[in-house]
Amino acid sequence: MTIAAAVCVVATLAWLGVVTTTSPARSEDDLKRAERLFTAGHFEAAARIAESLPSAKGQTLAARAMLAHAAYSAPAAERLERYREAARLARTAIDYDAEKAEAYRYLVIALGHVARSGSPLTAFLEGYAGEARGLIDRALALEPDNPWVHAVLGAWHAEIVAAAGAALANVLYDACAAHAMVAFKTAIRMEPGNPVLHFEYAQALVRLGGSGTDTLARDQLATAAGTTPRDAVETIVTTRARRALEALSDGDREKATGWVTSEPGDEHP
Repeated sequence: MTIAAAVCVVATLAWLGVVTTTSPARSEDDLKRAERLFTAGHFEAAARIAESLPSAKGQTLAARAMLAHAAYSAPAAERLERYREAARLARTAIDYDAEKAEAYRYLVIALGHVARSGSPLTAFLEGYAGEARGLIDRALALEPDNPWVHAVLGAWHAEIVAAAGAALANVLYDACAAHAMVAFKTAIRMEPGNPVLHFEYAQALVRLGGSGTDTLARDQLATAAGTTPRDAVETIVTTRARRALEALSDGDREKATGWVTSEPGDEHP
């Protein structure tokens, strides 16, 4: 086949839709559409559009949206698979751009949820703890002033301590409750008043337990509940924070804990 004939074949196939290309303008339009869908709470739709974009930005947004879908809107039976999908998307984003700190963060979050699905101690100590810490360190090296990376570091410390116990977590991974609290306080100092950061700090405090954590967690929930949400995720978080506070006011600590630590759909009615 001559070069001219090959060009004609490709052109014909492209016209028929067999060969597809995405222009930069089309990619940017799709990215903005996915971002709007995410803001509105259509997480899975946002993920599917972003996933089709052959770029680090597209795959990173897809990972973020899939995490939100897994956490907030996916049926319980599908959550684990959606978290695995989010991890895959985050890895793809890193393949496109190894300097994308946001993608490392989403990968850590996804791996944490996957690890929780099995035996907590085995899952964390055999895989999550070491791999996730390496990813967090990479993200911190890329964006040391990113509050969300510090929040993920805080959550990592809390998860390891909750899974392995304070002594083992400290000896094996240098993870401890104090480091978790410092990391969250750093994140909140960088972006004060963000309801998601305050809510995630409350989650970590509840998982850590111990003296004084209840009061600190209540303070974080109060701050989260008192903010005006800017998107669907913040709306979900502020609502859960308010309901947890209401349960605490009623003296129902178990119900309050459910609002803070459970996946949506699992909480007490």
